[in-house]
Amino acid sequence: MNRVKDLVTNSVVYQQIQRRTGGTCDYYIDSTKLIFEPEVITFAAKKILNLAYEHGVTHIGGEATSALPLVGAVMALSISQGTPLKGFMIRKERKPYGKSELIEGEFSVDSRVLLVDDVTGMGSAAKRCCELLINQNISIIGFVSIVDRQEAALKELRKFGIALIPLFNINEIMEEDYAK
Repeated sequence: MNRVKDLVTNSVVYQQIQRRTGGTCDYYIDSTKLIFEPEVITFAAKKILNLAYEHGVTHIGGEATSALPLVGAVMALSISQGTPLKGFMIRKERKPYGKSELIEGEFSVDSRVLLVDDVTGMGSAAKRCCELLINQNISIIGFVSIVDRQEAALKELRKFGIALIPLFNINEIMEEDYAK
């Protein structure tokens, strides 16, 4: 766990950046250091799979492209455990060709999904994913992120009655001078 926490801590980059949701910030989480680091993705996949099994989850998914490495890792691990989970992804926009679906994956009336992402911040992606799934009458069990920036994602998810389950929060991994 200490090695994984060190790797996650090393994903924090201290420089001013433009936020996807607008505005700027003095640091960012370099998610490539999370999702492309074998020890981190394996740690996260094991934790997520245990949560999924505890809550009777049938599907694992999230927003393309940030959630896809996690989804793949959890699905692969679930096969090795003998109880496979199905995967799905939520596109940011419809493709102008093919099925043009925003949600890619097959669900049944009793599907129970766990949403995943590398980093949660203001919660705009989490909110969008929840709205799309709820509009399709798909039951959401929770939302897991590797790192929660402790901004507004928790508040956004609570509006839907959905728990945010971060594996790490920003205060655990930031340098002391930057921690809130």
